[in-house]
Amino acid sequence: MKRLSPKIQRGVAAIYLAFLLAPMFSMVFLAVEGTRYIQKKNRLADATEAASMAVSMANRNVPGPGGETPAEFRKRLATAYINAYMRHTVEIDDLQILKTEGEELIGGEAAEYIQYQVSATTKHNSWFGNTGNIIPSFQSQEKVANRAMAKSYPIKRERNIDLVFVADFSGSMNRSWNSYKSKIQVLKEEINAITADLLSDQAKADGFDHRIGFVPFNMRTIEQINGDYRCVSQLDYKNANNTGVEVGHESIDWRAWSSHSYRDIRYCAEGYSYSDYCHNRPRSEARSMLKVFEAARQETGVDNPYYLDPYSFIAFQGTVNKLFDDKRRFAKRHPSQYHTPYGWGLCETEFKTLPLAKTPPSINGMRSNGYTAVYQGLLRGAQILADGIPGSGANETVVEEYKRRAKMIIILSDGSEQPFQSTFGKLVDKGLCTAIREKFKGGEVPLYIGVLGIKYSATSQQAFERCANEVIDVNNSGDLKRKIEELIAKGARTDGISRLYYRHSG
Repeated sequence: MKRLSPKIQRGVAAIYLAFLLAPMFSMVFLAVEGTRYIQKKNRLADATEAASMAVSMANRNVPGPGGETPAEFRKRLATAYINAYMRHTVEIDDLQILKTEGEELIGGEAAEYIQYQVSATTKHNSWFGNTGNIIPSFQSQEKVANRAMAKSYPIKRERNIDLVFVADFSGSMNRSWNSYKSKIQVLKEEINAITADLLSDQAKADGFDHRIGFVPFNMRTIEQINGDYRCVSQLDYKNANNTGVEVGHESIDWRAWSSHSYRDIRYCAEGYSYSDYCHNRPRSEARSMLKVFEAARQETGVDNPYYLDPYSFIAFQGTVNKLFDDKRRFAKRHPSQYHTPYGWGLCETEFKTLPLAKTPPSINGMRSNGYTAVYQGLLRGAQILADGIPGSGANETVVEEYKRRAKMIIILSDGSEQPFQSTFGKLVDKGLCTAIREKFKGGEVPLYIGVLGIKYSATSQQAFERCANEVIDVNNSGDLKRKIEELIAKGARTDGISRLYYRHSG
């Protein structure tokens, strides 16, 4: 038998190897790419699950800013979740959101539900998709699809409520909370949706008679006094280390000085030309103002903080004792909304307190700016809530209806107190929250105070924990509406839930 030469044998082996490489590479490509697409499909299941839960929790039924329809909002929200979960996506090839309503038995009782199914298909570039006809593999682009379903069980409110939102309108609320909205935008939209539901014609037809107030704050609340918007403080003040050539904090006409400069205040205090710098105000006022500013500088450690509320000038117990006094009557204590000499962050923006009403609060035009003093919002919020108490001449029917009402204050804030970080805690230590609750005792449901930290660890703030019934941190903007509704439900002693109902896994 004639043996092939080694050279010929090597040539035959090369041919065999060439034939074997194609299926071997095909198996490798299919295994690697197939595993990748299985992972993509599972990841899309997570994405549609999160999207369906978010859409269900939001349950948007009213137009948004710019006339955005509820359907457009749901698609935008679901798209944001899918893009956040899915990486290296060419596009979302198809996105369908199906809304259905129905009723089912839970624990033997009928429960209405609103169901959302999110179905999505995403397109991806293959890693080994251009191998031609020689090595079998995936197409250059492939699609994966998945879906999930969630149900929202609307909160059943069994009683009328008086609700005051105390909302942080400091400058940090202008920061982004997701890829396309600021925290203040999200807050406005969710408050609008909730109040539209609570005060809707359908709610009234069902026999409900809710009232809602809204108190935005930064270092002050803004109130209308004699046709002028003012930066109003709810604090009670004391005279610290006074001399005969000074006046008390509450005797200073802060309003009159608000249109003049810090230089004028200093030169007036130091004896410069009365006609040029004192503007027909006593030098004693200017001297007292400089003392307040100096105390603020020492207490905050910040240079030139021309702020009005240093600890050494606050009557903490007096503030608690007089918390329901109408501070607006002390008109000279409250500077103009836009002022010249006082520290940045005091007011300097456009928002205002809205009283209890049976129509949704108009908040879209309000703007946020400045520093944070949650105690100002809480003090004013308690006053607004107390305005709903029937007067001494009210008939028995009105009084009994009020007793049945649920009363609640919900605080929404995104940060710690600035620049005075201990004022709220000191007021709580003096019994602020206890005194607020005492005002509303005697009803069927005790006053409920809830706190939501907006992308902020409110739960780590001891003053909140000592004051509120419940403190919740909300890190995901899509959860804000649901968390607010949870607090309302707890305050009214009702319940509500939104949960994942179905996730496609095949």
